[in-house]
Amino acid sequence: MAKGKKTGGRDFAKGGHQPANRGRPPSLPIDLKMANDLTKTKLRGILNKYLWMAHDEINLIIETKSAPMIELVVAQIIVKAAVQGDSFRLNFILERMVGKVKEEIDLNTYHSKLQNMSDSEVIDLGAQALTYLKGGND
Repeated sequence: MAKGKKTGGRDFAKGGHQPANRGRPPSLPIDLKMANDLTKTKLRGILNKYLWMAHDEINLIIETKSAPMIELVVAQIIVKAAVQGDSFRLNFILERMVGKVKEEIDLNTYHSKLQNMSDSEVIDLGAQALTYLKGGND
């Protein structure tokens, strides 16, 4: 309003009822919203379910296709990992569902090694590291 006068637009509906069409439409389709509901906990549950099944049980589920697609995908990855002895597949699914194993670096070990080195050895080591980081061969 400009100085107490209405400058345009629709009047509000009486009784506090707002128009039915409010705001922008939802940005995600319904199927993608359902996929968002698939949490890490649910994925862990699916993984545990199929990791503890016998080979025949998993094959029966895969052949009859009686489970949701996410479960079929997990089951197939587990079967291929077991049958082909492919640990890459199992590591892939474990890293996606559980998370990568955090590597801890003990800086005290490196610090103690550096203390036992002479200044020129530390400088040479630093030069080698810079060459490596810049894309050198060594």
